Amino acid sequence: MTTFHNAWLEEQDYRIRLKEISWEGYQRASLLSVDDLTLLQAVSGTQKIKRESVWEGNPETYMGLYLRLLSSLTRTDCLQVILVHIGDFLNEHEERSDLLRKLNPSDSTTSYLSISKHKDSSDIYIRIKSITILGSLIGADPSPPSQASRAILPGIDQLVQSNDLNEQEIGIQCLDHVLRQPSIRQTLWQSENPSESSKDKSNPTPSNSRSAQSGLLSSLTKLVKVGSKLNAQMQYQVGFCFWLLSFDDEIARNLNKKYNVLPSLIELTRVAVKEKVIRVLVATFRNLVTKASEANIGPMLVTGSLPLIQNLASRKWSDEELKEDLQWLKEQLQEAKARMTTYDEYSTELESGLLHWSPPHTSDEFWTENADKLNGKDYQQLKTLIRLLSESEDPIVLAVAANDLSKYVKYCDTGKMIAQRLGAKSSVMNLMNHSNPDVKYWALVSVQQLISQPWVL
Repeated sequence: MTTFHNAWLEEQDYRIRLKEISWEGYQRASLLSVDDLTLLQAVSGTQKIKRESVWEGNPETYMGLYLRLLSSLTRTDCLQVILVHIGDFLNEHEERSDLLRKLNPSDSTTSYLSISKHKDSSDIYIRIKSITILGSLIGADPSPPSQASRAILPGIDQLVQSNDLNEQEIGIQCLDHVLRQPSIRQTLWQSENPSESSKDKSNPTPSNSRSAQSGLLSSLTKLVKVGSKLNAQMQYQVGFCFWLLSFDDEIARNLNKKYNVLPSLIELTRVAVKEKVIRVLVATFRNLVTKASEANIGPMLVTGSLPLIQNLASRKWSDEELKEDLQWLKEQLQEAKARMTTYDEYSTELESGLLHWSPPHTSDEFWTENADKLNGKDYQQLKTLIRLLSESEDPIVLAVAANDLSKYVKYCDTGKMIAQRLGAKSSVMNLMNHSNPDVKYWALVSVQQLISQPWVL
């Protein structure tokens, strides 16, 4: 079983191990059998090493006893002691995880539910200990029950979202472990991203302007966005989660489209100091490009990954796999960069939602040649540009988008009519009162174009 390294949790475990429970009273109340009482007395008030020798002699019996007590008892102190005993019982004995299946060979769901029923406890220790035990068991189970897998994800999300650093650290460690299961990766993805078949694919929302999503993947994305503020171990664990996610083909194709995570991962790579952090992030990029090059290599180029990878590849590293991954990524990015036209670069930037003052935006020659192309596929790119004007919160993106709209109206013969029909005027006029002076200026320029350009039918 995985050991969770957290000073707060280790201190709580130690404190609860010292608790004395009067199990005799439970036996008198017919909540325990005489045999149950004998088993509990054999491991009560003894040192951990002595308990281990007792457990070793009869592990299946003790596992069954602990699960029954979790189902039947309600007192906080009793549940705390039982959970710390289960944690110690499983610690460094991954083979004991199989006991859950042996106790219920046809369906281990019941065994898992005995633990998961406490994941929402009002007692913080019971809640966290239940989640960590569940996470360890699920991570070690070749085919964990889907009900248990679905049950643990909201509990982990609650920890990851917490403002308490201990809870956050434990949540990420637990997520690291359960994501090693391919089935959990898919369960997590499908729970937050149901089938796309019913959605309007002709009108995709730019990832950086999408309304706030909820769920564990969104919480993980928010965490990586503040990656520079995390300690090195947390940076590594967050990166490790994304590395595990990148092994799934569907997730690799859609992760950046849905959560706009590449800019944050690249920035974390840029600021990371520890080699192990850089190694796991670079390995993630390689997975994403290998499994879904078309979806990821363009956004990586837009976010400035090529100079970063070139710089990293020139350094001396002790890890041979890191050297190989960096060289491979450098070659892939260079080849992709060489194949891209100026319009390809603009399209990739627009699709990512990360508009910045790259040369095409201010080039009259570029807009003379390409303004009409924004009308293709039922005005998909123009709709994306207009949506950025109303949904982005980045002043640079807003200023560039307003500039682009003015260029489009100026150089596309039917631009004014189409832009008006798609609601561009109201979107850009709202920005004329923006607090940022650049946004205000380019919104004014765009509105002037919309007003002054003649109608072309």
